[in-house]
Amino acid sequence: MARIRHNVMTYAEADAKIGKYSSKKIGHNTFLRRDDGIISIQYHATKIVTINKDGSYTLNTGGYKTVTTKARLNEYTPAQIYQKDFTWYNNGDLYYDGMIVDSAGKALESFFAPV
Repeated sequence: MARIRHNVMTYAEADAKIGKYSSKKIGHNTFLRRDDGIISIQYHATKIVTINKDGSYTLNTGGYKTVTTKARLNEYTPAQIYQKDFTWYNNGDLYYDGMIVDSAGKALESFFAPV
């Protein structure tokens, strides 16, 4: 499993990067967005990451478990998302949309996806 970390952003770094604007392009079809004080990373039309003020990150594929979505999650968060036998994992835990990870990339909940 390759560990990919390029541009992990804290809330303060994302806030500084977006500046006075509500949106800033940070990659191909990828935008940093601010809505009512909430900062997120949007890939195409899906908010794939919410950067929380407490240093945690909320992850969401929107049902699009693609190579590029996984790459963006790994690039902009401390998560370590990988795939084995068509199933996604984060640091050994089963990945699910809505997963909240801390600044080290560990899931804050230790249970499987809510039903």
